Amino acid sequence: MSTTRKKRSGYMRLDPTEVELRRIGLGMSVKDLKDAATISDETWQRVIKGEEIWMDSAVDVQKALGVKNLLEIMHPAKLAELTGMVAGAAPASGLADWQMDEPLSGCLNTSNGLKYFTWKLKHRLEGNRFARGKRYDLSPLPTAEQDRLSNYLSRHGEVCNRIGAHPRFPKHLTTVPDSSGQSWWTLDEWIPGRSLAEVLLCGNLPRGLLARVMREIMEGLQALHAAKVIRRELSPRFVLLREHDRSVVLTDFELGKLFDGSPTVASDWLGDPYRAPEIGDEPLTEQDRHVDFYSWGRILLHASCGGLPPVGQEAACLDSADLPVKVREITQRCLATDVNQRPRSADEVLKAIRYWH
Repeated sequence: MSTTRKKRSGYMRLDPTEVELRRIGLGMSVKDLKDAATISDETWQRVIKGEEIWMDSAVDVQKALGVKNLLEIMHPAKLAELTGMVAGAAPASGLADWQMDEPLSGCLNTSNGLKYFTWKLKHRLEGNRFARGKRYDLSPLPTAEQDRLSNYLSRHGEVCNRIGAHPRFPKHLTTVPDSSGQSWWTLDEWIPGRSLAEVLLCGNLPRGLLARVMREIMEGLQALHAAKVIRRELSPRFVLLREHDRSVVLTDFELGKLFDGSPTVASDWLGDPYRAPEIGDEPLTEQDRHVDFYSWGRILLHASCGGLPPVGQEAACLDSADLPVKVREITQRCLATDVNQRPRSADEVLKAIRYWH
């Protein structure tokens, strides 16, 4: 592949999981992206490994992905370096007992417009105690919008507490605003491990691990649905694999739909290659659990094929995957465009995959 000569204007590191999520969301192949950004195979490998590349190349990747601000795909360590958010420099704002220890993400955007950063936090008195913290920045928003959205920032903790002790969910610690009220922190216990999105950068999951991960994700959905919660926005970056045994923990429930009279978190939903296409068109009811099964099916495709095909082109990928017949059949139903063909309960899916190993 030919590339144009780029000016050398310093170095940049990009967040591989964010780059991949946006590439997949645009339906671009790796070749499409490399051609659009005029970068070499070597530069692309450095992007995927989270290594430094020339700033000009980073900007070209940004433009090829249609990203407005480079901060949105910047590697968290580089972002911390450039903004002076160095580990241990000060208490996390609003959290006197905790200090920022290690950035876990750059600036991320939820589908309803909130911006947040994810940090590993360290307790200031208990040196071997850590937490996973998400800092939501409301400052760019008008006051009325801040007040409206702040009502939803307790949603994650509410869902975790509703589920209670469960191996597929983290223990929630607290949700608290800073002194200005323009930023909020939500904290969970620290779980060593990596997101499924990070793991999938290296390709598809081995067969045995694939079966267990997909079963455990469905067990998490089963618990959510029993608690009258629909996840709505399930993707590999919201699935953690524990370091010691690679078991599943589901995270980030701010956009969950609760059927208890709680207001619905809704706005202009951004594109997501794992989300059911009908979400956002009509209000969900308790009978619409099938939207989570669609996301489960898309994750299975990605994890078994080493990549995610565009919506509507799943058949070839599914046919080529090393899957038992019953697993392939239930996945086809989960991905059906006609929602009436999708499974009606997590129990139905778990029954279909119970002998998958």
